[in-house]
Amino acid sequence: MTWAVAVAEFIMAEGLLERFLWLEFPKLDVQEGGGAAVRRMGQTLVKYLQDKGVLFRKAHAAYEDVIKRKVAHWVVAGMARVGQLHRLFADSLYTAPVPTPRIPKVLRTPIQRKEFLNTFHDAFCDVLEDKAKPLEKKGMQHLAFCLQKSAELSLFNRWSSLCERELNQISLATYPRVMEIRAEPGYLALRPALSPLLTEFH
Repeated sequence: MTWAVAVAEFIMAEGLLERFLWLEFPKLDVQEGGGAAVRRMGQTLVKYLQDKGVLFRKAHAAYEDVIKRKVAHWVVAGMARVGQLHRLFADSLYTAPVPTPRIPKVLRTPIQRKEFLNTFHDAFCDVLEDKAKPLEKKGMQHLAFCLQKSAELSLFNRWSSLCERELNQISLATYPRVMEIRAEPGYLALRPALSPLLTEFH
């Protein structure tokens, strides 16, 4: 019964994860220039982070409910998803498209224009990076705990493998992939024994 409840709650949590993924980073337009355009961009960005954060917390809480059921398989699955959820949020910020602002007319030389664009690009990325770094760090912690828990439970499944892959992508040196060499079961030849036909029963 507990297994069935854990499965149902995990499926519902997956639905919340889908909603989280559907909310894409907004297209920011600052071509109009001026302080008004920058303020609008800031408001759009803040709203996106708020809306994304709400969906993030709902999905996070749903997976925590799965973990609380204490069904080994789904404990590892829930932990894997919590770690992945943090990483997905961080990745959406790291890979967000940088808008191209309108260059002020007072900047006439190519060097001035390039410096302006570089400064804007760096400032925009710094804002998102400040939001993404804590998420990435927590995601790494959750994924490491997922592997630790799977070892405690002696349970290694596709969810523990997911944690291993995610950690390996973050830090290859710290979390190398476990490569196990298993012998193929083809060294023992089994043939039916040749026995005489039984003609009498006693």
